[in-house]
Amino acid sequence: PDLKQLENVNRRIIYNAYLELEVKQYLEVVSSIEQTVNEMNGYVVSNQTSRFDDELHYGHLTLRIPQESLNLFFDFLDGHDQIYIQHRDLVGEDVTEQYVDLETRLKSRQELEARLLAFMEEAKSTEDLLNISRDLSNVQYEIEMIKGQMNYINNRADLATVELNLTELQTEFAHEQNLNVWERTKEQWLISYNNLLIGATNLFVFIVGNLPILIVIAAIGGLIYFGYRRKNNRNTSE
Repeated sequence: PDLKQLENVNRRIIYNAYLELEVKQYLEVVSSIEQTVNEMNGYVVSNQTSRFDDELHYGHLTLRIPQESLNLFFDFLDGHDQIYIQHRDLVGEDVTEQYVDLETRLKSRQELEARLLAFMEEAKSTEDLLNISRDLSNVQYEIEMIKGQMNYINNRADLATVELNLTELQTEFAHEQNLNVWERTKEQWLISYNNLLIGATNLFVFIVGNLPILIVIAAIGGLIYFGYRRKNNRNTSE
């Protein structure tokens, strides 16, 4: 395409953004991001979430956001009180020339298609008809391929791709743990008290339940003791 062609068309720029985020309340933040993207007529391509030691979350989101809403989305992230942007990278690729070239090729193939259709109507022999049909099929295939490439560029240019890496902050978890120290201490005290009470109850049941046996054992022990004392006293007297 020449410069005049490029001057008379709307620029087509494909934007790709990559951001590193530290967040509090990971699940709430992700839900908020997804809701905001939907309200901007975008959508979530993928959502991958994992956990550190079954506690803190980390994950990756791939988003498609209308290009005209991209700055609004960045403002949303900047203004969110649970999101801290650590890194932001925005790259734009101008594909206007590529798109104009496709338009030119499409117009050329469509003109050729029209001529072949006209030739087909004027064909005098079966051989001519077959040759024209073959050429027409090839041209129509090229037309569909060009249209597919143009649609792809339009989609990529209309919707920016945003990649988010999210890591949940440790401080939030530690704060929640500190808030629960007294509750956890009280719970442990109750557990210890219950265990002590259960132990005392079991001991009482054991003693009362085995009292007859204990009395017999005590009586036998008493007889043995007094017998031993009596024997010692005799030996001393002699």
